[in-house]
Amino acid sequence: MKTFNGPGLPLDESVVVRDDCLFDYGAAITVGKYSFFGHRCMVLTSAHDYTKFGRERLYSNARKPVVIGSGVWVCSGAIICPGVTIGDGAVIGPGAVVMRNVAPYTVVAGNPAKFVRRLRSKADGTKTG
Repeated sequence: MKTFNGPGLPLDESVVVRDDCLFDYGAAITVGKYSFFGHRCMVLTSAHDYTKFGRERLYSNARKPVVIGSGVWVCSGAIICPGVTIGDGAVIGPGAVVMRNVAPYTVVAGNPAKFVRRLRSKADGTKTG
């Protein structure tokens, strides 16, 4: 696991992070228990303000925290953008670019990531939503 722009990322021992993942730790990143990150995932917390391009230094950026719930599966190559919250039990498809919040027990995929389907909740065994 690679960490960038911070002292390190506190993760529960139940969380699995595969090779070459990058966590841009410019703002808080919260990851729930039993979450899984496939190879080469990126969790970003900072982005450049493109509206100021050419007028200010490119180093000025907006930092927004990312929250990832428990039991989330982030497939290989997925990118989670600043300010996103991913609900418990969600699945992020391979190579997905997540720019908006993801509801619990939901599958999203694509670029930008879009709703694919709902999953069954462990709590009641029925579809959520």
